[in-house]
Amino acid sequence: MFLDLDEYFTVDFKKSIIYLHHTAGSCFVGDTLIDLVDGRNIRIDQLIKGDEYWVYGCDIFGNIKITKSIALGETKKVNKIVEITLDNGKKERCTLDHEFMLRTGEYKNAENLVAGDSLMPLYKRFDKRGYEELKNNYDYKWYKTHQLSGKLKYGDHKVIKIDILELDDYVPVYDIYVPETNNFALSSGIFVHNCRPDYVVQAWNKDQNEDGSLRRIAVSFVIGGKSTRDDDSSWDGVIVRCFPESQWAWHLGAKETNGMFDKISVGIEICNYGPLTKSKTGQFMTHVNTVVPEEQVVALDKPFRGYSYYHKYTDNQLSSLRELLLYLSGRFGINLKLGLQEWINKESLIMPNNLSILDQQVWLNQNGFVGKDGNPLDEDGIWGENSAWAIQSIGKSAFEFNPLTLNGYPGIWSHSSIRLGKYDVCGQPNLISMLKSL
Repeated sequence: MFLDLDEYFTVDFKKSIIYLHHTAGSCFVGDTLIDLVDGRNIRIDQLIKGDEYWVYGCDIFGNIKITKSIALGETKKVNKIVEITLDNGKKERCTLDHEFMLRTGEYKNAENLVAGDSLMPLYKRFDKRGYEELKNNYDYKWYKTHQLSGKLKYGDHKVIKIDILELDDYVPVYDIYVPETNNFALSSGIFVHNCRPDYVVQAWNKDQNEDGSLRRIAVSFVIGGKSTRDDDSSWDGVIVRCFPESQWAWHLGAKETNGMFDKISVGIEICNYGPLTKSKTGQFMTHVNTVVPEEQVVALDKPFRGYSYYHKYTDNQLSSLRELLLYLSGRFGINLKLGLQEWINKESLIMPNNLSILDQQVWLNQNGFVGKDGNPLDEDGIWGENSAWAIQSIGKSAFEFNPLTLNGYPGIWSHSSIRLGKYDVCGQPNLISMLKSL
């Protein structure tokens, strides 16, 4: 699957770095009503998983489309949801991260909506002969669709109130997949996004700045994972190629580099929830309050950035990742032994005791440690900020922030290697074993 290349940067760059990331998804509660083209308003939990349904979709310009969807069924269980109250009296409930389409064509997470936000509307009416007409939000003209029975439907489609609800029990949530528009209309008359590894990719085509321009945030590859709800493995290990890997898009978010390393690196996202917290009842919870089965949890030998538990990478994901890394290495000449593998091998190093400052600096340089500026230490016998940084690096996880990344050091790195505020990817034992095998 590819992004629209004319909307991305299409200049080829020589690649010398590979960065690993995470991605995951969002959904609606079971009593959410979907507006079907055949005239039915049907609960999302009554859609038969795998069956196709005709729904209303909308492109970023407001053009209404009649398009096909595929029911995904229950996707996970949550105990924390958002309730959005609209000015037509309707309410919608979904996960905190589900995206709602604004009147501008942009998307906004449910938890970030505020009173007064205008949502992309679906206006319907019926002519004297009973034919349904839809109002196109691009040219404001009415167009006939199918012959249906029903009432005239309108709504201002503005957000009135947002409430975060903490539930006593976990409730299932559901979603559908709409290949053409990646969104669908609810019976309340608004459009919402859909999510899955393949259409997370498509969402990047609609990710816009405030001025309406594309943000151009994407990675070249996404590797699907295993469902945390029903063990569905249909996407486990599947590689989705988003745009030619010789080209580039923003994916690191390292503002101080001004895109320098986005251009010379290839981004790979692994579908994974990342860090988990263990509840009082022993369940492992994601950052969006969904449960991950215990067999899909890995306990780290040492906490990584405050977390002891992570969503475990599957064997299929790592097999596909290994295959992809070898391919990229062969194509661009990227040395896979540099970066993470190099620093994994340093984790067990112990500096001898009773060394002078000068001898410590020599030892650190000989073993490849660097200062806070990402450069070898000055062997001057003077204790300073760079020497202190290098000393503190001894025994740290290879996936921690490494100043070498800000100098464009080649090889394989994690998003956490260049960003202190990121948790993807961490040193899970099966990932470390795979990296060492390269």
